[in-house]
Amino acid sequence: MKVKKNIMLLAVLLIGALTFQSCSKSNKSDTNTVTEQLKNNLQQGTWKVTSFVKEGIDSTIYLFNYNFSFEANNIVLCRDTANNIYNGTW
Repeated sequence: MKVKKNIMLLAVLLIGALTFQSCSKSNKSDTNTVTEQLKNNLQQGTWKVTSFVKEGIDSTIYLFNYNFSFEANNIVLCRDTANNIYNGTW
């Protein structure tokens, strides 16, 4: 369960990091365009965690053998080396 919890935490952190924007004022339509571009980029191919450190603790080992695919309708799929698939939302 801890691995699954860490996987979901990682997915949330990835989304947060990719959607973080500067504090300057922006046009709402520009923000929507950037958000859509980020969503499109996330959905291209699979993603692999190469480093995950939280509060100074390196937890990369728990995620190293997983590949993440961000799908339409905010579905995230996580596949391990044994070809098991776990899903969640992002």
